[in-house]
Amino acid sequence: MFEAAVERLFVPTTMLLELEWVLRSRYEFDKSTVLGALNALLETREREFQDEPAIERALSFHRQNAADFADCLHAGQCGSARRVPMVTFDRTASRIPGVELLTP
Repeated sequence: MFEAAVERLFVPTTMLLELEWVLRSRYEFDKSTVLGALNALLETREREFQDEPAIERALSFHRQNAADFADCLHAGQCGSARRVPMVTFDRTASRIPGVELLTP
C-alpha cells in the first residue's frame, strides 16, 4: 500500500570537480576513462545532480577539446545561467564554445 520513499543522493558540482581531480591525479586515469566514469555516474537514477544540464555540457566540451574539466564545467554553468560569454586568460579554455579570451 505504501511505497518506500527512496531518497536520491544529491551531488553538488564541486564534488564532480574533486572526483575528476582524484581520478586524474591520484589514480592517473586517462581522459577517456575519467569521462567514462563521470558519464556512468551521471546516468545513475539514485543521484540528483546540481545543474545537470551544465554537467552534460561540460562533459561534451571536455570530450571535444583539451581544456581542463573545471574550465568546461565553469563554461557549462555560465551557459545554464545564460551568462555568456565566459571570459578567461587561459588560451586553452578560450576554445570552449561560449568562452572568450581576455588579453591584458
